[in-house]
Parts: sequence; C-alpha cells; structure tokens
Amino acid sequence: LKEIDVTLTDFVLAAQTLFFFWRIWKRPAAHPLRTSFLILFLGFGLASAAGGIVHGFTTHGTLTHSILWTITLISVGVTACGFALAGSRLIWGPAHTRVAGQAVIGVFLLYGIVLIFKRAFLIAILFYIPATLLMLAGLAAHIRRHGSDRRVRIGLMGLGLSLVAPLVQIFGVSLHPVYFTYNALYHVILMIAVG
Repeated sequence: LKEIDVTLTDFVLAAQTLFFFWRIWKRPAAHPLRTSFLILFLGFGLASAAGGIVHGFTTHGTLTHSILWTITLISVGVTACGFALAGSRLIWGPAHTRVAGQAVIGVFLLYGIVLIFKRAFLIAILFYIPATLLMLAGLAAHIRRHGSDRRVRIGLMGLGLSLVAPLVQIFGVSLHPVYFTYNALYHVILMIAVG
C-alpha cells in the first residue's frame, strides 16, 4: 500500500459521502434540491474512492492509473455540477432550473475537453471552486428570502471550510511530510466540511 495516509483518508471520505448519498436516496423525492445533492454526493464519493485506489494501489504511468485518475477528475467535476445546480436553484428558483441545468452541462463538457489535454488536480480545483461559490451565493439568497436556520448556517460553515481545503492542496500544507501529507490533510478538512 502506497501513500497510506492519502489512501485511508480518501476511503473514509468516500464512505462518508456515499453514506450521505444513500441517506438522500432513501428519502422521498419531494425536496427541490434532492437531485442536486444526489449528484454532488455521488460525484464526491466516486472521486474519493477512485482517488484512494490511485494513491494506494496504482503506479503512475500505467493504463490503470490513467483510467482511475481520469475517473477521479471527472467525478470531481460531477461534484461541482451538484454544487452549481443546487446554488443556481437557490438563487433563481425552479423557473430557471432547465436553463441552469443546460448551462451546467455545457460547462461540464468544456471541463471534459480541458481534461483531454491536461489531467491535473489543479484543473479540478479550478472547476469546483466557482461551483462552491455559486452554492454559497445560493445559500445567501436563501437566507435573504427565508432567514437563517441551523441547517443553513452549518451549510455555510461547511462550504467555507471546503474552500480552505484546496488552499492546503495548492500550497502543499502538511502535518508531516511522510505520514500526514497535504493530500491527507486536504481530505480531513473535506471530511469535517461535509460532516
């Protein structure tokens, strides 16, 4: 097992987010953000699971590594789509859901084209940060219209923390250079943000 800290934290994050996916899946379909959150948590879970396999069990440069890394990056994009869909629905309401969905699909396809040429995690980060900001704007719009409650405040804190995680990744902030690298710290921050 290579990169044990990164692999284990990836798998824990995958379990956490797929559990949330399962919980939402089991609920009645009445909630207007249900589909957006299903997309978000499924993408998150798949990205973390594939990332854990990449970091722990594949060798860079092999076909298996390349395929799983591509799945990881695409899944991060799916997560971003979930954020963008939820945020746009909170901002513009159900009347514009179709247009927002088409725009999100269009941007996701552009992201896929970029990944053909450059499969770097920084590209994924640059794709999901605007989607996270859109979700923050959506929650702010919701607060303006309906006031704040405990769930919305927790969501705001989680989203804010999830914007700190990429900075850890980009700047390589680690607790230990071998036993707890910046990738593992990135995952732990995301676990707290999602939880």
